[in-house]
Amino acid sequence: MDLNNQKFLVRYSFIKEISKPREESDYFSTESFIYEIADNINEIEELKKYRNILDKLCKKIDVNKKINVFYRGEKLSNVNGPLIDTNYELLLLSILLKFSDVFNDFKYLNSSLKLIDILRQKGESIEQEYIDYTNTLLEMIYLKGRNSRENN
Repeated sequence: MDLNNQKFLVRYSFIKEISKPREESDYFSTESFIYEIADNINEIEELKKYRNILDKLCKKIDVNKKINVFYRGEKLSNVNGPLIDTNYELLLLSILLKFSDVFNDFKYLNSSLKLIDILRQKGESIEQEYIDYTNTLLEMIYLKGRNSRENN
């Protein structure tokens, strides 16, 4: 995957090097899943097939405040083990913001804000473009809500 050629709404070219996703044959690999979505990020129809699992990862972010490398089964049951690499968290942040925009779904925006908090608690700096894009999405949501209330 050539990160510099991806056309994200939020660019992630600042990620210097992304390691190969860790995989285990008996487990769901979060890093492989994130990597696969990133490869298909411009194919809106393709993105729909990832929503179910991404929704479960959002719950992991929202409730557990962490994302494991591996989960068990379709329900993504927790497995004791390592957390995903920071670069994958940043890539997931881009994906969540993209999904929030494409599907107009606040759950992805909410999870992206919580992921920003998780990253900041770990001492990671967040690129200003993420903050700007998140603010733009929040403004759009506010305006859509206000316009729909005015039209009713």
